[in-house]
Amino acid sequence: MLLDMAHCYVDIAKKYRHSAIFVQDIPFESVIPLLETIREISGEEYYVMLHGDPTWPIPNGDDMMDFSVRLYEETDKLREESEAKLNAGYDGEDEDRARTLPKSDRPDSGILSARK
Repeated sequence: MLLDMAHCYVDIAKKYRHSAIFVQDIPFESVIPLLETIREISGEEYYVMLHGDPTWPIPNGDDMMDFSVRLYEETDKLREESEAKLNAGYDGEDEDRARTLPKSDRPDSGILSARK
């Protein structure tokens, strides 16, 4: 079933020429295996995201400059906020799962890691 779900996500992304796959509405224990299966099938072709992930939203015209300045001036603070958002998505015993995500799926692997 996991393989079928992964193929559905990838097939839809291909059909509609999406650049991202948005995974949602699945039980937590299936999230990581599903994301890994999608990545195995698609390689690095798609940006894979999950509802409630710590990805920063694309700012609108009113917030663009402020967010850009924060990216430059407060990189470490934004990285810490991303990490807190990620950890808040897990409760109790699942909190440590955030640390087991593949490096490419960690919140500090994207734009915020450019200045490390």
